[in-house]
Amino acid sequence: MSEKDLIEALRALIDRHTAAAPDARLMAQEIVRRDAWRLRILAGFSILFWIIGIAGIFVVFYSLRNYLILSSRPQNPALAGVTFYWERMVNHSLEFSMACLVAWMLGSLCTIWLISSARRATLQQIQLSLTALSEQLKELRQATAPSVGSRPGGASGV
Repeated sequence: MSEKDLIEALRALIDRHTAAAPDARLMAQEIVRRDAWRLRILAGFSILFWIIGIAGIFVVFYSLRNYLILSSRPQNPALAGVTFYWERMVNHSLEFSMACLVAWMLGSLCTIWLISSARRATLQQIQLSLTALSEQLKELRQATAPSVGSRPGGASGV
């Protein structure tokens, strides 16, 4: 094997291994896409839990209001079944309100997680942008750097 064949074999080996390395831009786009997907999921869960909590509190207030309206009236035997129904609704709505408090806590935890994830994703995007700018500056410096053997004035010294 001659020296020329050895050099060509090494270049082919280097080309095979560098071709397998992922492109930095594609990898950055994949990271940004993944972060956006995570943020959408967290935002959806956060909104869902907050809506469940708020709707539950409205149900509790509605059932308490109807029960208080019926219990403040003079006792009417015809309304005994309706009063009993709203008493049961109040009891069940109080149990439901405990579930709504859990939903509120989960909503607040998802919101905190969403905020920290959004900050992390933003910092990561800034870092990727700065890395890309740094690479562009290096390429620009290499393209505008004076070649070896030439003078700064542009004339080569012979």
